[in-house]
Amino acid sequence: MSVDPTSPTWGAVKKHVETKIGESRDRLELATAHDVTQFERGRVAAMREILALGTPTPPIVGDAPTY
Repeated sequence: MSVDPTSPTWGAVKKHVETKIGESRDRLELATAHDVTQFERGRVAAMREILALGTPTPPIVGDAPTY
């Protein structure tokens, strides 16, 4: 799945997600409990996956026959 990276909606989503990543990084720097750091790392990873939707990907091409 991909999105139109030039759309105003995507621009707003991207800005919001980048802000949330920054907030999670700040919490990571302050956190000492292992479960808290793991949670924040998971949040950052999930938000990076959202940002990746704006990166065009080549179509999947296979050699297998289609039926």
